[in-house]
Amino acid sequence: MLRDIDDQQCATNEPRESEERYRRLVELANDAILVIDSESGKLLYTNSQLEALAGRSRDELIGRHFTSLYPERYRASHEALFREMVGKGGFISNTLCLQRRDGQLVPVEISANVLELRNRCVLQQIVRDISGRSPAGVKQ
Repeated sequence: MLRDIDDQQCATNEPRESEERYRRLVELANDAILVIDSESGKLLYTNSQLEALAGRSRDELIGRHFTSLYPERYRASHEALFREMVGKGGFISNTLCLQRRDGQLVPVEISANVLELRNRCVLQQIVRDISGRSPAGVKQ
């Protein structure tokens, strides 16, 4: 009987432990990870790396349109690229410049996938700071 109770407790703790493990993996990632609503374009989730990269707090980022991360003159083209990504189910890689709160441009490489999360179609983006690389090929 004690073994059955122990087995039940382990089974109950497994989903919680698994969720915590994945939360830590995402939070401790070296790259920024974003989840964007595919219909509205609003940020639903981001890890702490985007806070550091964008120079903005998570509270300032969540609920904003993803194009607010980029220079204003390129937002329409980034919106079009976003719609294309959603239509195709994502893309492997693209190089853009993110604009920090202080106006500084940071070259980034983005990879994205469309997935369903809690019955909602979202775009997951991995954003890597490539400012240490050669600037050739970076689209603003």
